[in-house]
Amino acid sequence: MQRRAWALLLFLGLLQTTLAYRVDASRYSPRSNSPIFRRDGDCRSKCSPANHCCTTRKVRRDLIPRTLTTPSSINQYVVQVTEADSTVKVVDSSNDDRNTAVYRVLDGTNAVNVGLSGLCGCTALVVINDRAIYFAHFFENLSFEDDDDQPIDFSVISNFLDNGGPGGPSLATYANVFSTGKTMPFIVSPQKGRDFMYLDHVTRLTRKLATMLPGSQAATEYMYKPLDCKKQKKLLEESSAGRVLFQYDPQGSLNYRLYLQSFDAKIQSGVTS
Repeated sequence: MQRRAWALLLFLGLLQTTLAYRVDASRYSPRSNSPIFRRDGDCRSKCSPANHCCTTRKVRRDLIPRTLTTPSSINQYVVQVTEADSTVKVVDSSNDDRNTAVYRVLDGTNAVNVGLSGLCGCTALVVINDRAIYFAHFFENLSFEDDDDQPIDFSVISNFLDNGGPGGPSLATYANVFSTGKTMPFIVSPQKGRDFMYLDHVTRLTRKLATMLPGSQAATEYMYKPLDCKKQKKLLEESSAGRVLFQYDPQGSLNYRLYLQSFDAKIQSGVTS
């Protein structure tokens, strides 16, 4: 008898991270040229192929428990799993100069771990259901204009989702797999103040997903406070900050789970059927 599927997205940010919340896109109008989207006062080094921590990770070869039990030290656990050899890396040293994506089938037999580390300004997209996972990473520098005076270009993301590229497959290729009511898209994007740093992009990405995947659930949007890739590189390498991890284990007590770290540093969990 097939197990009931649950969903897991592991996203652990800084202890100061504002509690992630859903943004109602209808409340906003496009403001890509507005000063609110410019990086005034932000001295953080932008995440780009020339300056990033997404691929400069240490490789851990420790054995990872197969069952999805609650780890005693969630911080250490996330670091261990995202860097394990068995974990599928969304970004690695062979494709660190472009936006990337991976697709994996969840076959009910084999465990699947897909992880991303060094998220310090980039955006991650995770689309999951009981059949498969699509996990994409968009560099801040490639997807978002480096010049504050220039409008932010969403076409890079849109084109990748439609057509894919050297860094991975398109989401459109698997639209038939994800166009169901069990599909849950998650968007993880940096914050600025109390809002998304690239609010217009998040809004447009949410709408595009609804168009590409008719019948799927509305995207859930999470924001995180980005670290500086240069000044806080050690923290990015040794802690759970800037990491996104998906786990699937058909042999575990729960096939999927959802964890996130809120502003008060407590680990919260939730499940979605």
